[in-house]
Amino acid sequence: MTIADINSLPVIRVYITGRSFTSLAAKITNQETKKVHTVATGNIVVGAENAYVDLTITDSTFQSKINSNSTLSVNIYNSSDSSPVYLSLIHISEPTRRTPIS
Repeated sequence: MTIADINSLPVIRVYITGRSFTSLAAKITNQETKKVHTVATGNIVVGAENAYVDLTITDSTFQSKINSNSTLSVNIYNSSDSSPVYLSLIHISEPTRRTPIS
């Protein structure tokens, strides 16, 4: 599971290693609301030189339902046959404290 900072929304960075594929779409599902947002990724090629993909949430209503305790699932689909090739769970959290408490 990936931990994402709520302040980085609407962009979700998904780290992908050990796979090589071409994708045209991804689906982000809010596990609490069960709402799905489809992201057109363009023609992304994930391979050894690409360790991550940035997905941008363009639906403001979908984004407004994401809070600091949300869990999202991300499915990235193969462009050739629309089969899912990658799944990631992402937990959204508040940013960690950058300065020590005195």
